[in-house]
Formats: sequence, structure tokens, C-alpha cells
Amino acid sequence: MDELRGGRLTGILETRPYPILRVPAAGDAPARAIMLAGSGKFGVADRAQPLAGTAVEAGGIFVRRGDLDMLLVGGGRNDLRAAEAPAAPPPPPAAEPLGRWRLTGEICDGKCLAGAMKPGTGLAHKACANLCISGGVPPVFASTAPVAGHLFFLLASEDGGPMPAALLDRTGVPVVLEGTVERRDDLLIFRVSGLAGEERS
Repeated sequence: MDELRGGRLTGILETRPYPILRVPAAGDAPARAIMLAGSGKFGVADRAQPLAGTAVEAGGIFVRRGDLDMLLVGGGRNDLRAAEAPAAPPPPPAAEPLGRWRLTGEICDGKCLAGAMKPGTGLAHKACANLCISGGVPPVFASTAPVAGHLFFLLASEDGGPMPAALLDRTGVPVVLEGTVERRDDLLIFRVSGLAGEERS
């Protein structure tokens, strides 16, 4: 998959913690889990919710950085729609737990981090990242050390929902987070329980 190249995928749509398209393995290509976002500083949760748990076709522009992949879904009616019955893939496997972790890194919005905007990281990008995440673009944790070979993690709350709103204050700066990591196909999800060393009420 090349950066900023258009294409279409068929898979099962999941909406927690954010819209993800799970594309089954085919031939030599392994199963994949692709984060979805929309145009501008917006996600696609409103469009995705009615299709949750079903086979869909999604089209748009791909952005990629390292092990981070995202499909920027087009605004057309056919860019996120129910898949035709013959194209429906099998149900994806359950998430694989990878244990509890304390990770150092930076909270970013996945769209800009993957290449939609430069630099996409750092304090200079903080305001943009907050707008994107608040608009529904999946937030990503860029770690300084890998887990299972991955440096980028989709961020979620401890219960598997969207990233805790309190973490918006921590975008664009180094932060240490604690939580559990799970694997969905080739995507790792960091379910955050809190900031390292922070007392929990």
C-alpha cells in the first residue's frame, strides 16, 4: 500500500473504539485492520455506526507511516456502504491480549501522523491534533519502544471505548501511559488505564 493512493477494501466494520475495517487474509496477504477517518478534521463514526458488525466496502485515500495504516474515506455515498453478498468476508477473529504495559511516547491524531499533514507530531501540532481527535479522527500513541514489533497504537479507554477526553491535554508532548495492549489482526490497540504514577479514584 503506497502513501496517498486511492483504493477500495472489503471487510467487517467495527466501531469500537473507533471505526476499523477488518480485512480478511487472501492468498499471501495477511489479515489487516485498517483505521478509518473522513475528510478534513473529522472521523466517520456517524456513517459507520449503522453498518457496525457487517460486511462493508470502503473507498478513499490511503495514508501510511511505518506500521500505521489509515483509509481516509471519501464523501460519496458509495465510499462506505454495505458489501454485496458474494463479497462478504468471514467474521474476523477475536482480539488477542498482549498483556499490561507502561509506555512512553506521544499522543497524536492518526490521520496527520500517518502523513496527511507535516509534521503531524510535537507541540507545534498540538492544536491540530486536538481538533482532529475531538472531531472523531482515531488517536494514536507513538511509542518510543516497540511492543510485538509495533511503534504505533490505536488509543482506547480501559473499557475499550474511545480515548479518555482528559488525555487531550497531553497531546503533542512526551507522556507515560499505563494500560493493556491487544492485537486485532495487524493493529495494536492500547487500552489506557491512566497516566503512569497517577492515583486512580
